[in-house]
Amino acid sequence: MNFQIFYFTAQLILFCNLNHVAQALFGENVRLVRSSEYPFVTSLLRISTINNQLTETHFCSGALISMKDVLTAEHCLAHELLASLLAMVGLNDFRYGKKYGVAWWVTYDQWTASQRISKTFNHNDIAILRLAHEVHDVTPATISRTITYGLYDLEVVALGWGKFSNGEINPKMNAANLKIITNFACENKVESMLGIKDTVSLRFVCSIAEPEVLLQRSDAGGPLVYNDEIIGINLSACPDPEKQPCTSAVNIHLVIEYYNYFISSVKNA
Repeated sequence: MNFQIFYFTAQLILFCNLNHVAQALFGENVRLVRSSEYPFVTSLLRISTINNQLTETHFCSGALISMKDVLTAEHCLAHELLASLLAMVGLNDFRYGKKYGVAWWVTYDQWTASQRISKTFNHNDIAILRLAHEVHDVTPATISRTITYGLYDLEVVALGWGKFSNGEINPKMNAANLKIITNFACENKVESMLGIKDTVSLRFVCSIAEPEVLLQRSDAGGPLVYNDEIIGINLSACPDPEKQPCTSAVNIHLVIEYYNYFISSVKNA
């Protein structure tokens, strides 16, 4: 039988523990991004008070897709407060990039409800943040129109920030070279990890690397890039490498071609 996508996603997210705050991109193929690379990649920062001092903590990644909009994963915003969010754009080091307040955000599910559009899928891990001010010194990313079948076997780049193994925040962006595998190959890997055999929706792609490279919690929401175009949103690795090292681990990404109408509609709002 075919997976209900919500069930598949729930099983995968629970197993991979997306709410676990771990290190950044992990593996031998990970490198620091040069200062001139990928200026559209965005660090999402949470403002908080620790010992009576204001702190800004990176918690997820995103991508600037217009002069005022940032694309990210919905689950990144699940427990966040609008007044406590900042988006850093323009540099590979979030300590020095320009920071913008967030005016509002909208998830795909909220958008379909407001537009009275029937949802094609039950679970949609995608959201767009509207910045309080326009970004004038960074060129927004280009969105790919490539569907899942066109992504198989491509060599792609995942981008994001995170933490070192000692728990300290790594302020510099990382890039990881990955290879997209077929959904059939991903199904076999998921079966070996979860003991479940079923169909992986075409809205998702899986990636691997040799030596192994795994996404971590703070990389979620960041872009998956091919030829400088965004083809997907980074979600997580499965299983969580901090809890269950596994040679069959894969990275999970959401293919954004299936959400282009949502993206274009919000950008024009």
